[in-house]
Amino acid sequence: LNLLPVPGLDGYGALEPHLSPATRRAVAPFQQWGLLVLMMLLLASPAVNHTFFSLVLWFFDLFDVPRALVSWGLSLTQFWSSWF
Repeated sequence: LNLLPVPGLDGYGALEPHLSPATRRAVAPFQQWGLLVLMMLLLASPAVNHTFFSLVLWFFDLFDVPRALVSWGLSLTQFWSSWF
């Protein structure tokens, strides 16, 4: 998620030095909101969520990551779900 070229995330930080100064100035005010907007889109829009995670699973399949590892990683990041 952090590698996406969204202002405020590391993916944008890797892209930023290659952008024109005018583009960097135009995007600068939005850098603080990039992660928040992305998380809101993923949580509030089932269509965006489904599309994003379908793409993520496609990349895992492309690199032959076993689905068991994907499931295990998901369970490790959702440790809090047993609290509710």
